[in-house]
Amino acid sequence: TPPPPTPIGRVDPVRYDANLYSFFGLKEGNQKTYQQAETDCRAKRAALVTVQDGDEHQESLQTLVEDYFETNPDWDSLKFWVGYKTDSDGSLVAVDGKNSSYVEARMKNVMPNGCVFGDNMRSAVGQPLTVDFDTFATTTEEGCDSMRPYMCEKSDCSICDTCVERVYNQFTSRVIDLELSSVSQILDGVTGFLGWKVLCKEVFEASNCKDVSILIAASTRNNFNFAKRPAAICAAIGECNAGDACNIISQSEDASYNPRPMDFCTEDGTVDGTFLGSRNFAADLGDNECISDNDCNTGEFCKTSNATKSAFACDSITGIDESRPKGTCASLCEQPAIKAAEQQVLDLFPEGTICSNPDETQGECEEGYVCLEALPACRTNFKCDASSGMANVTFDTCSGMCFNIRKELLSATFSNDGGSILANLTTKARVFDAPCSRVFDAETNNILGLANCHVSPEARDTLVI
Repeated sequence: TPPPPTPIGRVDPVRYDANLYSFFGLKEGNQKTYQQAETDCRAKRAALVTVQDGDEHQESLQTLVEDYFETNPDWDSLKFWVGYKTDSDGSLVAVDGKNSSYVEARMKNVMPNGCVFGDNMRSAVGQPLTVDFDTFATTTEEGCDSMRPYMCEKSDCSICDTCVERVYNQFTSRVIDLELSSVSQILDGVTGFLGWKVLCKEVFEASNCKDVSILIAASTRNNFNFAKRPAAICAAIGECNAGDACNIISQSEDASYNPRPMDFCTEDGTVDGTFLGSRNFAADLGDNECISDNDCNTGEFCKTSNATKSAFACDSITGIDESRPKGTCASLCEQPAIKAAEQQVLDLFPEGTICSNPDETQGECEEGYVCLEALPACRTNFKCDASSGMANVTFDTCSGMCFNIRKELLSATFSNDGGSILANLTTKARVFDAPCSRVFDAETNNILGLANCHVSPEARDTLVI
């Protein structure tokens, strides 16, 4: 079966489901105008499809029409509009009623463009159907506008199109026009506006209204953009799908009536509508803001540890805004690992414990301290340079350190498990591990018995007994 022809003018359906076609019979002269037919179709959540185009033989067309009426005897009284002539060759297309699908029937003749119709389809009651093509007639272009052949085609795209129309007209455009600014106003309504909860249940008849309410409430962080995107809401209630690649009609007052590709992030649901929000995260960033290291200059990284704001970008498939923590670009030297290393050096070797002349005198040290040769692990003067694109960290070694000349025990406590005594010293001791008899006098050793004493490199001001 050949593919369906392109519909006339205003309708551009993408898919056809033959089982859902609804034919307007134009029975006994009860003909509808194009505008009435269009309204009827949209009320059925369908698109208006007109019959058009073609250029084959008259015999093919006659066979199609005869078959249609033979298999539909109840339609004998129809004044059936067979086709619509649109090109200079007088091309014509008919509908094959046997399988409810488009079949191109080509008919070259000299008749001018216009509506082509036939009546007197049965020559006599009970006799085989014949079609007298001499009774075919044409009308003027003006007359054709009011008597155009058509049918309603219900598809995924017609359902989506009519959903966007209803949601735009009754909900999203109202949210914008009324400048609603709170979750309760949008969900519960205000004077003259029903609100999402009522509209969803009673007008849109969706089954997942609560889920969509949650999405609307979540969009408070970015100006309720989701509540202003009709195609996004129709996707959320299951009546639009980006995979269908539908063309829909914009309901915006300044838009053309021609179907346009969908956009789930715009104010009217089409690519021509005003985009709400940002297409990508980068577009939602200010000076020195970032969501990844790629947004920063050489020698910088994206610092998000203290992030309190988010960057938003509309997902083109769902129309829902995704978010990312919005950080600031900082020097690679500000990375947590490097700052932790610097702080560790400051904790182990505070500035007040460093001296430059280890001559065993007080020198730069506080009273009660003398400057001695520094421990091998001592470091000072932290430096970090990220200009090359990498963080290069350097320290200076210490010339000397201030040591307390009063070598005394300040206090002592039991360890958490009770198996050791932790004695705080007035000054850092040398690292050692030996019997306590080498540290304490005989009287104390009698109390300690055979205990062992040690000072670790990590805690040289603590004697562990």
